[in-house]
Amino acid sequence: VYSFTVMPRLGGLVSGRRAAYTYLPASVAAFHTREAIAQMMEDAGLRDVRWNDLLMGMVVLHRGVKR
Repeated sequence: VYSFTVMPRLGGLVSGRRAAYTYLPASVAAFHTREAIAQMMEDAGLRDVRWNDLLMGMVVLHRGVKR
């Protein structure tokens, strides 16, 4: 709801360019999942890979330990 409704409206009100904020939901939908990113990190040699959701899941912080 936030990505498809609130963000374009709020961004449009602040910037005057609502269209600039309508591409974001599609862009975010193309991101890898948390699990896929964690797997990529493990495949790259990191261990103890974990993630934390911030800002109600709008930001995700991944971390791992280099071997």
